[in-house]
Amino acid sequence: MSKKFLESEKLKTRALSCIPHQTGT
Repeated sequence: MSKKFLESEKLKTRALSCIPHQTGT
């Protein structure tokens, strides 16, 4: 796994944690 991939996954998880279900699901 590349570092960039892990970083984007981390950012995604963090965004999902911070932002309530705005996208619907």
